[in-house]
Amino acid sequence: MTPDTASDTVLQARGLNVQYGTSSLFGRRPFHAVRDVSLQLGRGEILAVIGESGSGKTSMLRAMAGLVPASGSVMIEGREMIGQSGRALRALRGRVGLMFQDPVGSLSPRLTVRHAVTEPFRIHGVKDRDLDAECARLLRMVGLPADFAGRYPHQLSGGQARRVGVARALALDPSVILADEPTAGLDVSVQGELLNLLRGLQDRLGISMLIITHNLHVVRHIADRIAIALDGEIVEQGDNGRILTAPEHPFTRALLAANLHVAR
Repeated sequence: MTPDTASDTVLQARGLNVQYGTSSLFGRRPFHAVRDVSLQLGRGEILAVIGESGSGKTSMLRAMAGLVPASGSVMIEGREMIGQSGRALRALRGRVGLMFQDPVGSLSPRLTVRHAVTEPFRIHGVKDRDLDAECARLLRMVGLPADFAGRYPHQLSGGQARRVGVARALALDPSVILADEPTAGLDVSVQGELLNLLRGLQDRLGISMLIITHNLHVVRHIADRIAIALDGEIVEQGDNGRILTAPEHPFTRALLAANLHVAR
């Protein structure tokens, strides 16, 4: 599914570039992590961006979340994010839910699940909510008992920590979730459970999702569209069925062959 009109587009990146300074014997030199990337995410759509380590896919996600300096354009529900600051940037970030690659590592070991799940309310200055009730509601949405609110990160399994990450991402009722390697390090059965949860939430809430992953196999059954990242660029994108059955770029064909070999 490709959005037909601007009103159907929840997130759109055009000519997105991310550049970091790296040190060398000759001083600091620019490193182009993302080069002229254009992507769009439709309302209620799941888009998977797939690439190997170092392909720039995480930098793309962080730029679309407003977490790293970037040039080009990132539109959230028709509003430009790049160049914004202060309240305007915070408001746009509130429309984006983030799932981090290392859910346990991103949580303070001294703070409870309740604190993690309700942190977005504090960050965005939302004061008219009963945080205990909100935490219980969000945990139920991701299939966890309300009493998990009192647990600490070390008391969670990998799958449970991912579900806490989903609950946190949903806190502010965002229009889009950006998920960085949501199944990394999980057993195959737990990967399936998490992906089924994400698809179920997308069906129930109509929320859009952009999933960053290195593994084509784990998203082939839930993604509506797929984009292939290589050396900071998107080399191919299209509907799930077309990418999986008739890939055009040599790297996409190699990636598909490698994933099929691993899946056997």
